[in-house]
Amino acid sequence: MDNKIEVLDNFLPIAEFEHLKSELLGNNFPWYLNKAVEDEGSTEDLIKAAKLSQKYNFQVVHIIYKDYKSQSRAMDFVTPILNKLNPLALLRIKANLTFRTSEVIEQGYHTDYSDDISCTTGVFYVNTTDGYTKFKTGEVVNSVENRLVLFPSNLQHTGTTCTDSNVRCVINLNIIPKV
Repeated sequence: MDNKIEVLDNFLPIAEFEHLKSELLGNNFPWYLNKAVEDEGSTEDLIKAAKLSQKYNFQVVHIIYKDYKSQSRAMDFVTPILNKLNPLALLRIKANLTFRTSEVIEQGYHTDYSDDISCTTGVFYVNTTDGYTKFKTGEVVNSVENRLVLFPSNLQHTGTTCTDSNVRCVINLNIIPKV
């Protein structure tokens, strides 16, 4: 995949997308407080970003798949995404939700996996906001609902907060694609 960034709009059929969106953004979905970027073991860029936005260095997350098994009933909601991607293997799937801020805050460049494993990261946008995913190479992918962006997991990128919605919600997928 090299450093190719692939953007796929209208990724899911509308009924499957609306079901996923209503579940994740509904009143009964469990979210867990986490740091947006971890200071420990982070690159200089991450530490700098965390210090600049310490006041905003939080998000809520929901782990869907980890340690070689489903961790949540939400696996049912992401199955349509996985069916279309048809990966060789899953590494991790989690949903991230950030809250509105007065200005868009970039959370810090990071990689999901290092060079020692050849895998792909996918960011699936659950709602449309003025937030985005920005790559250290300069590319920016706007948060548009039902959009999936795929890229090599060792490509440095950052997520953001938003200013035009109460929340920004994405599903982060780390997969090993079929060759």
